[in-house]
Order: sequence, then C-alpha cells, then structure tokens
Amino acid sequence: MGGLTTSLAYKNFDFSTLVTFSVGGKILDTDYTMLMHNGSSAGRAWSAEMINRWTPENTDTDVPALSTTTNNWTSTSSRFLYSGTYARVKNVSLGYTLPTDYFEKIGLKKFRIYVQAENLLTFYKHKGMDPEQTLDGTTYYRYPAMRTVTFGLQATL
Repeated sequence: MGGLTTSLAYKNFDFSTLVTFSVGGKILDTDYTMLMHNGSSAGRAWSAEMINRWTPENTDTDVPALSTTTNNWTSTSSRFLYSGTYARVKNVSLGYTLPTDYFEKIGLKKFRIYVQAENLLTFYKHKGMDPEQTLDGTTYYRYPAMRTVTFGLQATL
C-alpha cells in the first residue's frame, strides 16, 4: 500500500493531488456472496449473473443451479476472492489566490478561490466493490467512498 502526492504552484495558481494504491493481496467480497445465493433466502436480491445459472439446458456455466435446499454453495470460497490491486485519485485541488492589493483595503491578507475533488477516479478490475477495505480483506455491507466536489473561498485575516 502506498501513496503519491504532489503540490505545484505557478504565479497565483496552486495544484495538489494525492493518489493512493495497493498492489497484491486478495479481497473476499462477502457482499457479492449475498447476491449469488441459491434461492433458499426468500426476498433477497440476486445478481444479474444468476440469469446464467446452471440448468439442464445451460450446463456450461460456473453459476450453480437454484434450489430451495440450503446447500451452502455461497459459503466462504475462493470463488469470491478478487485481486486487491487498485489505484485511486484520492484528492485533487486547484486554487487561485487573488492579488493582495485587491483586498488589503478591507483587511484581508489573502483571498483564495478553489475547487477540490475527493475520490475522483478509481482504477480497479472488480465491478461494484470499493477496493479500500478493512485490514482483514473482507467486505461486509461497506458503503463505497463517496465522490465529492467542493468549491470554496478562503480568506486570511
């Protein structure tokens, strides 16, 4: 796991970014196992992959058949292990500091306008899961990191 950060300034502009990453490891997607249940849990949602489940007409699949019998095929299994390798643009900030002579008259030393984005991009192969998981490498109804964009004004007295 690691991160890369940079801060640049040119004239009155400033730019900074933070990219986090992880290489290797595995993540057990237990949320996905809940969507791939065999049908013995009435009322629970299914993954669209269940359309390709085993049937007598569809024998060339890795998705087991439906059944009302609890056979624990969704138990913890390497079937639901995914690579933990990812990269995420965690933070990007772009700002402009207005020249001080505009604001000295009203007692401000600095006035900056900025836009900041968090969790802007995530590069990860497994669909639907946030790769930043707990230390034990399992998911459990964890909400993904929210993508936020903030605009702001910063005044220094």
